[in-house]
Amino acid sequence: MDENKLYKSLIICVLVLAGLSLGAFFPRISVAGFEFKSVDLFSDLRSYYSNGKPNHHPQANQSIVYDLTYLPYFNGFTHYLTASGGISPLFAIPHFAIADEEKKKRLVYRLNDDQKVSLKPAAELLAGPVLFEDFSPDGHSLQQFFKELDAIKRGEGKGRIAFFGDSFIEGDIFCADVRNSLQDMFGGNGVGFVPITSEVAQFRNTIGHTFTGFRSHSLVKKETQYEPYGAGGYCFTAGEDNHVTYVVNPKYKHLDLFRDIRLFYNSPENTTFNYSLNNSGIKEMKIAASDKLQQKEFKDVNATTVSFIFPVSDTIILYGVSFEDSAGIYIDNFGIRGNSGLGLSQISEAMNLQFNQLQNYQLIILQYGLNVIAPDSKDLSWYVDPMIDVVRRMKRCYPDASILLMSVSDRSTKAGGEYRTMESVPLMVEAQREIARQSQVVFYNLYEAMGGENSMVAFVENDPPLANKDYTHLNFQGGRRVADIFVKSLMHEYQKYNDRIKKNTPAGSNLVVRSK
Repeated sequence: MDENKLYKSLIICVLVLAGLSLGAFFPRISVAGFEFKSVDLFSDLRSYYSNGKPNHHPQANQSIVYDLTYLPYFNGFTHYLTASGGISPLFAIPHFAIADEEKKKRLVYRLNDDQKVSLKPAAELLAGPVLFEDFSPDGHSLQQFFKELDAIKRGEGKGRIAFFGDSFIEGDIFCADVRNSLQDMFGGNGVGFVPITSEVAQFRNTIGHTFTGFRSHSLVKKETQYEPYGAGGYCFTAGEDNHVTYVVNPKYKHLDLFRDIRLFYNSPENTTFNYSLNNSGIKEMKIAASDKLQQKEFKDVNATTVSFIFPVSDTIILYGVSFEDSAGIYIDNFGIRGNSGLGLSQISEAMNLQFNQLQNYQLIILQYGLNVIAPDSKDLSWYVDPMIDVVRRMKRCYPDASILLMSVSDRSTKAGGEYRTMESVPLMVEAQREIARQSQVVFYNLYEAMGGENSMVAFVENDPPLANKDYTHLNFQGGRRVADIFVKSLMHEYQKYNDRIKKNTPAGSNLVVRSK
């Protein structure tokens, strides 16, 4: 009879279990440049918190300093001062003005956030706390944009905002409600720029969008630098049996009718394309050859559906269609999933300038960071200088526009069996503040606007939920909440600008101005 060897399987299982258990006590290792994560079978049993507070303790050689960048919030968030403890230690945020050897000795503190009222800052924002920081030399970065708002309010022309971002704004989350609120106040009817194709077309509810027969080119697909990408970072060519159709969404009061339509393209040859309004028959439109970005305008179409069919070509470059009216304000959503912001350097300055000649943007908003941070990110200094170059590049391409750099939102990861803010989130916020400081543009603290530390957890657990179970992206309800905060904060600054104009006070007094 063969010997029973089942006990060997048991031994193997015990050894594997023991090895995995010991793995929780070993540090992470790197082999040939690859870092291996530790295995912790007890993570769901281990608490990250002690007595309800994060386990952050200064080491013996660390001196306590205060993060002075948070001083503006003293007036706006007074409950932080009265909360238990007054202040609480946060992660070691890098102060870029401090020498590296000195950073290691310091532990940065921030105002204490009572977890029971994690959404309270959002409510208090209605009173206008400072979430904008203007790093321009004279503190008037938004002044030109506010002047344009005054002109729009008087019915003099129209304004445009270009919103560059990542998956945080895809599907028109956040942007849709910012657009709707601003159009309520300043007029305007239309969703603005929409690309020829989009991977989130079925997800976006501000416009119906179907297409087939196109080849897409995007800066996140690692194609050749300086492809003829448009301002949004993508372009398209038409193949066999192509067509694209856009349909209004009557649920949005400013998006229930296509009034004026503008098609953006570049064609090196004279040709024609076909279009149809309200499915009422196909019409032909001529295209004249040019080596620059072109547009074809359709005025007062008053349609609910428009379709385009283009000639099959690898040389005719298509970009998208803008839906608007003769007046008001418009927001173009240039969100690309997976973009860190550095990809914007792949768009030629000449193309950006050509788009701006046709669009005349008054405000450029840059929202990035989600694709840079990770649970293990500790050093984000590598991101600062390249992103400064991107911001300065945008300033050159859109010289008459105000530039606003928006911080990363809160993002959570699971540790010790609980979801909590990634340690890299406040590091990224500080890095982005430094980018704004060196670029001398306006900084908006989206992380604080959401409620700060662990606000994403509160959004996910809200009833109804305001964010997805990935603890990274907002849903449409959450986008509406955060958009409302942003618009109210922006209008608070706009009101201060108008008050200052009436009082004829110095230009640098409307926003918090940071020294270099």
